[in-house]
Amino acid sequence: MASTTLIISPLQIHLRPHDCKKHNNELSQELENIPLRQFYLDTDNLYRTTEEDLDEMLQSFWRRVIRSDHIVAALETLGLNPKDIQYNEKGYKVIKRTYKQMAMEHHPDRGGSLKQSQKLNEAMQVLRVHFKSLNSNSP
Repeated sequence: MASTTLIISPLQIHLRPHDCKKHNNELSQELENIPLRQFYLDTDNLYRTTEEDLDEMLQSFWRRVIRSDHIVAALETLGLNPKDIQYNEKGYKVIKRTYKQMAMEHHPDRGGSLKQSQKLNEAMQVLRVHFKSLNSNSP
């Protein structure tokens, strides 16, 4: 039986023959571009990599994942698009300026919401820590 692919679009649903060779070529090209692939293909890494190295790799991965999710959420809380922010001193100035404007607007003493004010403060704290770590890692 020939392999087929289900195509679903707003105008039609149909089956089409699956081009396995094309799919396999695309997949192999994607796999070639994975940096960690080289690490796994180098058999010397089986002997050189310690348990501590592996633990650090895993910890580093999860720190980046968690940090990036928190940073994106914090920027969105401030109404900023993460794609538009420069991750340097100039970008941090934009963030601080936006935070100050929103903090004044949402401050409870000015008729704003305490809950929103707290969210803004938490978002700014996440961003402050992130940008501080960027500055400490720069040469």
